[in-house]
Parts: sequence; C-alpha cells; structure tokens
Amino acid sequence: MKTLGLLLLFASLSAQAAFNEFECDFSTREGVRVRLEVKQAYRSSSFTRAKIRIFGGDGDQNLDFNVSRRMRGARRIEYWGADFRLEVDLWPDEIPRRGREYTSRLETWSVDPSRNVYTIDCDYAGV
Repeated sequence: MKTLGLLLLFASLSAQAAFNEFECDFSTREGVRVRLEVKQAYRSSSFTRAKIRIFGGDGDQNLDFNVSRRMRGARRIEYWGADFRLEVDLWPDEIPRRGREYTSRLETWSVDPSRNVYTIDCDYAGV
C-alpha cells in the first residue's frame, strides 16, 4: 500500500513539472554567456513562459517573460511578449523533433541595450 502511495505521489509531481520546449545557449559580442529557455505550453494553451539567464557582466541575471506561442506558416514557431520575440525555423521539419537543433532569431533589448537581434541555434527538448 505504501508503494502504491509513493508511486502516485511521484506520478502527480512529474505531471506538474514544467519542461523546456526549446533551449538556446549563445554569447554576445562582449563574450557574455546567455541561456534562453522556453517552457513547454500546456496542450490547450498558447501561453507559456520564457527565461533568459545572463552569466557574467554585472553578475548573473534571470529575466522572466510571459509569452504567446503561434505557428507562422508551415515551418516556423513564434513566441512573443513584452520585449521578447523568438522565431524558430523548423526547416526541414514541419513539427519540431526531439534532439534537433534549429536556427532561430531572438529580438530583445534585455540582453544588451546596444543590440537587439540575435541569430542563434536552439535545441528542441520537448516531449
């Protein structure tokens, strides 16, 4: 009985966990490391969260964004919100495939006030 209770507890905790849909690592021209994580949206929602982590410079920074998700054409996913826009090009795939790396375009002033457009590679980590 205890084993069944533990299994149910772990199953419910894992169902509540948020998984990353895309993970992107890149460096700015100044050599500051940046990590971008886009959480996987729930199936019935087009809203999700994105986090930018900036390592170095004036110390580590965590920036959180509430973003909307939509398909643009047959092979592009766009996430957008206040001071955040990420467009992921899925070519040659029509839907993202786990473990694949996709060319993406990030637009934000939050990383570097002198530059707002970055061409980066993002890994699909979704399930």
